[in-house]
Order: sequence, then structure tokens, then C-alpha cells
Amino acid sequence: MKIIVFLGYSNSGKTSAIVSMASRLVEAGKSVGTLKHIHDEDFTIDTKGKDTWRHAAAGASTVIALAPKELTIIEKGDTSGLTLDRLFRTFRSRRVDYLIVEGLYRKLSRRRGVIRILCVRTLEDAEELLAIHPAPVCILNRKETGERTFQGIPVLTLPRDMAKLMKLVGGI
Repeated sequence: MKIIVFLGYSNSGKTSAIVSMASRLVEAGKSVGTLKHIHDEDFTIDTKGKDTWRHAAAGASTVIALAPKELTIIEKGDTSGLTLDRLFRTFRSRRVDYLIVEGLYRKLSRRRGVIRILCVRTLEDAEELLAIHPAPVCILNRKETGERTFQGIPVLTLPRDMAKLMKLVGGI
């Protein structure tokens, strides 16, 4: 399984790039999983008052909602001790070819074997981010600047350079 992490500030195009990459990989016959880290401590995917929420409110630590075209597993509890390796095993057990991650920057920015892509609004952002997140395969710039490299790293603009991005990550 290849792990690709998109790193960057808010509104730098991370989600748009992830969606584009995921759809290209799926079109090429690859299995794709995504992982989005959410910082909001009060976040829940569940809806207050609905049956699954009521199951968890009654004390169930794992709630599974099964529908004709979707399976949702909700695990309640402290996730601070959850390791990346355990999360990765979940995706591997589902035979995912590519895991695309948005977030978990501190844990993934220097991890070996992870493909890093910087998403930036400006090349000044790129300079700041390179100090924190070394060795990206490329920099995705939201705006066309005419720059083809920055500090020796390819600078790409989507959607124009999507084929180049896919080659860099070994997708197609």
C-alpha cells in the first residue's frame, strides 16, 4: 500500500487535489482509501437523537450501521493512543492500494515510506512548509506562477499537471 499525505495550510487546495487524485486512481483500477484527521474534539459523524447515536449514548463502544450500499463503523472512546500502524493495518486489511491522507501532519511529515505533497497558496508558503515537512515529491501551487521548480522540487498546478502528479506518486 502506498501512503500519500497532502500537507499545507487551510485553503491551499488539499481536498481538491485529493479528490482529483482519488478519482484518477479509481479510474485506473486501483483501490483507494482516504484518511482525514479532524481537530475538533466535539466532532461526531453520528447525528444526535438518531438510532446509532442512541446506541452509543446507551454505552455501546462500537456501533455498526449497515445499509444496502454502506457500512459505517463508529467506535466511541479516546483515540489519543491510536497508532498510525493500527490505522494503516485497517486499510491494508481492506486491500487498499493507495491510502491518501489529509492531516496527521506531525506524525507523517517525516515518516519514512510516505509520499509527501505540499499544497501551497504561494511560494512563500512553500518556503515555510519545507522547514517543517522535508522531502516532498512536489509542490502543488494553487496559482500558476511560471515557476517549474522551487528549491529543486517540481512545482505543479492542477488540473493542468495532474498527469505529472500521478507519475510522481507512481499511480498511473
